[in-house]
Parts: sequence; C-alpha cells; structure tokens
Amino acid sequence: MGAIANFVVRGPGQAALVAATTLTMSVALPPVVWLSNAVLALYLMRFGWKGSVPMLLVSTLGALALFWAVFGLPTLGIVSGLIFWLPVLISALVLRVTVSLELATLSCLASALAAVLVSYALLGDPAVYWRDFLGSNAQLSELLVQSAPLNGVDLLGLFAKLATGLMAGGVFLNTLLGLYLGRHWQAQQFQPGGFKEAFCGLKLGLAVNTASAIVCALGLFSETGFGFALAMPLVFLLTVQGLAVVHGIAAARQWPKMVVVSVYLALLVPHVVVLICVLAIVDAWFDLRARV
Repeated sequence: MGAIANFVVRGPGQAALVAATTLTMSVALPPVVWLSNAVLALYLMRFGWKGSVPMLLVSTLGALALFWAVFGLPTLGIVSGLIFWLPVLISALVLRVTVSLELATLSCLASALAAVLVSYALLGDPAVYWRDFLGSNAQLSELLVQSAPLNGVDLLGLFAKLATGLMAGGVFLNTLLGLYLGRHWQAQQFQPGGFKEAFCGLKLGLAVNTASAIVCALGLFSETGFGFALAMPLVFLLTVQGLAVVHGIAAARQWPKMVVVSVYLALLVPHVVVLICVLAIVDAWFDLRARV
C-alpha cells in the first residue's frame, strides 16, 4: 500500500493511471473502488483543489477510455465517476480545509443522505425502479419469486423497498473507506501515527450521536423504504464512532491487536453491530475514553 501511495504523489499522470485503472477493475472486484477513492483523496489532500485539476481531467479521460475499451460503455465511466469519485473528493476537500476528521466523516454521511434525497426526487418511489431493475435479471427474479411461497414473503418487493437504503449505506462506506485510506497514506508519508491518533479520538458529538440513534430507531422499525434509507448510513456512522471508541480504549489500555481484530470479525454478527452502536451512544454521554 505504501508503494502505491508513493507512486501516486509523483505526479498527475501516475495518480490518474491508478485511479482510472482501479475504478475500471471495481466492476469485477467492487472493493477495489476503495483504492481508487483513496488515490483521489490522497492527491487532493496533498496538492489541493487547484493542483488536482490536471489529475482529475486525466483520470476522467482515462476512465472513459478504459470503460469504452473493456466494456464498450464509456458512459458507464462517467456514471461511476460521479457515484464514487465526487463524494470522496468533497470529503477530502473538507478534511484538507478543516483538518477535522469529524467534519470529513459527517460529509461522507451528507453524501449518502443526498443520494437518498436525489433518488426520491428523480424517481418518486425508488422501490418501483428497483423492482423493475431486479425483475430484469431473469435468474435473480425467478429465485426470489420461487422463494416467496416458502417463507410467505414477497422477497422481490422487500428487496426493492430496501435497495435505496442499501445503496445509501454503500455510498457512505465507499466514501468513508476511501477517505480514511487516503488519510492513512498521507499520515504515513508526512505525519506518522497522525491518522491513528485522530481516529482514536474521533468524537462526532452528543447531538449527532443522539439524533442518529433516534433516526435509526424510527427508520429501522418503520414500514417505509424512506425511513430505512435514512437509517442505514446512520447505522454505519454509529458503528464507525463505536469502533473509534474501541480503538481509543485499546490504545489507552495497550490491549493486544487481536482484541481489535476480533471486534471487526464479530461485526459479521448483526447483534454485535447493535452493541457497537450502543457503545458509541454511551461514549457520547459519559466519555468512556477519558475515563480510561
């Protein structure tokens, strides 16, 4: 990873090459988009907005050429750039200007919520669009329809209702992970340990955590797709805050790294995610990290 970061900051051509290539590869391997976002975040934080314009232009042209050559769909490169690159560029700019990981994290949330609002503004009821989209995949549609008699649930309709929320959660995670990885690379080059210190001390504030918890509770238990769509990125936001508490306490107590790794592995269990979110809320009220 360090070699990629060193290569990226050598110039706009190098950064554009990595960004466009990884964005194209992400169609087959979705997590690779985090590398693409991290490249843009690192370059913008290092050289500023004006200094990043040449790199962004070359990256866009490179993405168009690669999507055209590989998939025959240059417009897919434009759509992918808007969906994945624009949010992380905004968050990286916020981090560069404010030097606040908290505000940059909240800007990732703002992009996710904006995606929800735009979806409802353009599509009316996005569930109708997602139902048609899922139904266009014959194998997936047949599987969902065949599963319905077994559990008595319209799985196609359920997936369609939840799809916007899952998309919003994806926007938040892709933006956040790209931003954090880029910030980690920057810290390795110019401020060793700086990102770890900032993340261990991440505090989104009592008002943000409390409001997020209320919206999550109302949204997850509501029967509307809109409530779920608003709740999903907030669940991830509270999870990130809870993990920051875990990292902060582990660093203060000098716990073995396997303790933190075990927490991340346990996130595969939904109940653990709930506990991490509760930990974030408790820390907001009682400042657990200060107490240890």
